[in-house]
Amino acid sequence: MHGRGQYWYSESKDCILYVGEFFENTYQGLGKLIYTDGTIYYGSFSNNNLCSQRAVVNFSNGDKYKG
Repeated sequence: MHGRGQYWYSESKDCILYVGEFFENTYQGLGKLIYTDGTIYYGSFSNNNLCSQRAVVNFSNGDKYKG
């Protein structure tokens, strides 16, 4: 995977969808993760890891985190 796209998890207890940038089969750049409970993380990724100091997380209970 390389460029911009989507990755749907077929069997995961936590995440169901990643939408964003890929580089050599890893999450790299800007993207978002959607979790099974409805929580959404928006931010940067590096080598499949969350790495944004300016991330936004919208929790399923309505709470929001920016930082």
